[in-house]
Amino acid sequence: MRAGEFRLGPMREAIRQHAFNGLAQGLEIIIEPSGDDAWARGAASLVLGEVFKSPIYRGEQISLLAS
Repeated sequence: MRAGEFRLGPMREAIRQHAFNGLAQGLEIIIEPSGDDAWARGAASLVLGEVFKSPIYRGEQISLLAS
């Protein structure tokens, strides 16, 4: 991870602050490098999220009465 401790430090602190008592003890955070296709999976998930987004969040109105 290029950002290294810039991102990991605050993440570790947040885990320590918000984890239930004892659950963060001995916790090991492992960063695994992703392959070249990781960006494509991320982009596809954003597109699919928009395609299958509920009409409620799109601002569309749903007619409950059949025409």
